[in-house]
Amino acid sequence: GIAPRPALSFWQQISRWGCWGMFFVSLFALLSLLWNRRLAVLIKRHRDVEKDLCDQLAFQQALFDAMPDPMFVRDLQGRLIKCNKSYEEALSKRFDQVQGLRLIEGNILPRETAEMLHAEFIAQIETRKPRFTRRLLLFNNGVRDIDQWTVPFYGTDGHVRGLLGGWTDIELRKSEGRCQCAR
Repeated sequence: GIAPRPALSFWQQISRWGCWGMFFVSLFALLSLLWNRRLAVLIKRHRDVEKDLCDQLAFQQALFDAMPDPMFVRDLQGRLIKCNKSYEEALSKRFDQVQGLRLIEGNILPRETAEMLHAEFIAQIETRKPRFTRRLLLFNNGVRDIDQWTVPFYGTDGHVRGLLGGWTDIELRKSEGRCQCAR
């Protein structure tokens, strides 16, 4: 016959549970170490990507600032998001003074000019069409003959996010001998 297994003593049961407990604790510790290693690799990758993006942004800002003509970026309400150094010089305003302002706010341009351009920007955002115009435009320091351009820009989702724009001062380029434009 088969004899029944003798009952384990209290200490034998504790010993058995202790062995199983150590096994599960060791397994949990091993899985935690592997998970932590994976997270460390992901964090390093994330930091590398973030550094690359920061380098790209720094390059883009340097390129944007190196452009000799004034350039700007405006959001859907016409507020200034970004501009280059030439824009600051042309309007005699630092970016931190005009950041987030629409043309009709502050003393960026004469009131009539600001209202006209702001209305054009808003209409252009609605139509989503690029605009290239040669015009005489009144600035705070006088009238300038300019080639002005504005184009809508889009996010990765395909929705319009605002306007990119700028202008070339024709008289300034002619006087610098850089433009062979015929009138």
